[in-house]
Amino acid sequence: MRVVDVMTRSALSCTEFCTAHTAANLLKQSSCGVLPVLSGASEAVIGVITERSVCLRVMALRCDPATIPAGECMDAYAAVCRPEDDAYAVLAKIAESQVRGAIVVDAANQLEGVLPVATLALRVATAARELYAALQAIHTKSLVKAA
Repeated sequence: MRVVDVMTRSALSCTEFCTAHTAANLLKQSSCGVLPVLSGASEAVIGVITERSVCLRVMALRCDPATIPAGECMDAYAAVCRPEDDAYAVLAKIAESQVRGAIVVDAANQLEGVLPVATLALRVATAARELYAALQAIHTKSLVKAA
């Protein structure tokens, strides 16, 4: 299964210049828990904002979320992939970086979408159920032939 088969194309994002308050509201609307941060000039992905990064940089430092730029709240994005990548390999990358999703970019580092871990988990669970049903049917068929 490739990333392009399960990714969310209409990903919410923000620029490095929007406020932490705006970024937090976008995170609230997001299904991924990872908000890509784009360069204001090139629109290339330069980082991500997570609930954790907002809390650590705004709440813990007692900053005003209406004035602190999102660029000061972002983390480097550890889980990044391309649409053609193997989704199972990306799942391992997501688990290793302990985030709730991966950022999908093209060769020019432009945002293509996001891959929420919940979406990927649902797809994997569905595939496992389908595999189980197929194996059960094969097993039942072989028992009928043996009888």
